[in-house]
Amino acid sequence: MSELQLLRRTSLLSGLEETAVKFLADDARSVFVRRDDFFYREFDEGVGIFVLLEGRTAELRTLQHKRHLLRYIEPKDTFGEMAILERAPRTSTIAAVADSVALEIPAARFRKLNQNDLRQFTLVQANLCRELQKRLADTQQKMFADPEETVILKGEQVLRPPA
Repeated sequence: MSELQLLRRTSLLSGLEETAVKFLADDARSVFVRRDDFFYREFDEGVGIFVLLEGRTAELRTLQHKRHLLRYIEPKDTFGEMAILERAPRTSTIAAVADSVALEIPAARFRKLNQNDLRQFTLVQANLCRELQKRLADTQQKMFADPEETVILKGEQVLRPPA
């Protein structure tokens, strides 16, 4: 499957015209991260979004000096989408739990899409709202699950309620 085909199958870019997906992919770059290393860390500057092409990553959030696993990210999943909405620090850490490759699309490219094709940009925003709503619902369900499951990352304990 080509990168363009994979991008069109992501929840974020679902339903976009091929020309819009190509436009977004024009400035994308491939990023390789080894197991136990990071795509980015909480509080890093959010300058782009990622589509995982290969591997597996974990989204982690620090709360009261403990890292908590929010979700696992599989190929075709996106992460870092808040960079589309605002220029703000990252709110989570993305760690590779296996050697991983992702395509990074600069947030500035989405802003250019907004200027060039408002209809396609609006579709991206609607897709983003659906994805964030789904994650919020999943997170709320996990918050009240019991007992906690633990995951070890680089010798560090990461707490996660079971799915």
